[in-house]
Amino acid sequence: MTTEHLGRVEGSGGEYEIDVLAKLSVFDGAELVILVECKHQARPVERKEALALDAKLRDVSAHKGMLFSTSGFQKGALEYAAAHGIATVTVIRGEWTYETRVAGPGPVKPPPWVKHDIYAGLRLVATEDGISSSLVEMNRVDSLVEWLESGAE
Repeated sequence: MTTEHLGRVEGSGGEYEIDVLAKLSVFDGAELVILVECKHQARPVERKEALALDAKLRDVSAHKGMLFSTSGFQKGALEYAAAHGIATVTVIRGEWTYETRVAGPGPVKPPPWVKHDIYAGLRLVATEDGISSSLVEMNRVDSLVEWLESGAE
């Protein structure tokens, strides 16, 4: 797999700069192209941003698309992304994955002996029943593998 920060791809509508352009070789030479857009903004990602990534995917004939956000996603963005096979991941601090029972205010920091990634992700998917989430960490990428293997574009 190769990745390129601020990669450039050409489509019928012109050239696009993509936050991360990932290429994965499969089956002795076939190439899978993944466009990754990263949103570091104060507000949740809106539907129009998922729609824009989908348009780029189609224009450059990429196979998959991913949206990462530090502020989450609006429901419309999650629904559109789910319908079009775009992965949506909210970036969180790894220490937030530590859970404990505690009485009192505020979250509890993990003790020093607990190992966790600096950052983790929550893969969010709109479903008929609401929104499902799966934890994504360096050694726990099963939900992304499931998405990658899915037939939806």
